[in-house]
Amino acid sequence: MTVHPAFGSPSFGLVVKGLLELHRLIGEGKDDSAEAQAARDALDMSWKALSRIDKERAQWLSEDLYSISEPSTPVSRKAMNSQARQQFKEAIESHQSRQWDRALALLRQAREFLPPAVLSFNRGSLWFDAGYPDIAATFYGHAAKCEPQNPHYQTLYTTTLEVARLVAESSAERN
Repeated sequence: MTVHPAFGSPSFGLVVKGLLELHRLIGEGKDDSAEAQAARDALDMSWKALSRIDKERAQWLSEDLYSISEPSTPVSRKAMNSQARQQFKEAIESHQSRQWDRALALLRQAREFLPPAVLSFNRGSLWFDAGYPDIAATFYGHAAKCEPQNPHYQTLYTTTLEVARLVAESSAERN
């Protein structure tokens, strides 16, 4: 696994860390805790330094994280139609050509047609290739939770968690 340099500004990286921390706390039922409020306050400070594009990217990431933090309720997926198939195909092609924002937007458009594990797997792969193994691990973890019988998702999750830990350690050593 090769982690590419991340897109987005250093401030975006700080917002990512805050969003992931807040997502973790919400998942633990601590969304009203002092710890969550501290995470929100830190996010507000980093948010002010973001460009318009990074703010939009962060808002979409937040929406995607909330979509996987809500308890799964049995929802019938829409049958894949030609438009959704084309969006998914274009999302894969955009991912391959490193058009991260376009690929994520196309996945959002096709999400009603994709199994949750497949959607999270693709989001995780995209974020990993975009240089954010910490975000990738979150989505891979969701895929593994959705389909615990799929060893590929669990392996990706645990491996990416380790990569994210190593990247964080390396970053801390440089600072």
